[in-house]
Amino acid sequence: MEKRHLKIKISELKENDRNPKLHADQLIKKSIDELGFVDDIVIDENNVILGGHGRLKALKELGQVEVDVIQIIGWT
Repeated sequence: MEKRHLKIKISELKENDRNPKLHADQLIKKSIDELGFVDDIVIDENNVILGGHGRLKALKELGQVEVDVIQIIGWT
């Protein structure tokens, strides 16, 4: 397994169809707006989100264009 820290355009991220989690979207958005973005989104080598769907939605609503991510290579 390899881990990379990258900055990527939000438009390049792909939502994971198997994401089972419901999010408190407005609370996440409020937190990012007040405190900043402090927890990177985790993606695989195909830019599919493994963790951070709620953060992604909030960042889109806040007009963010790029985001810091942790890309994991080799997870199946």
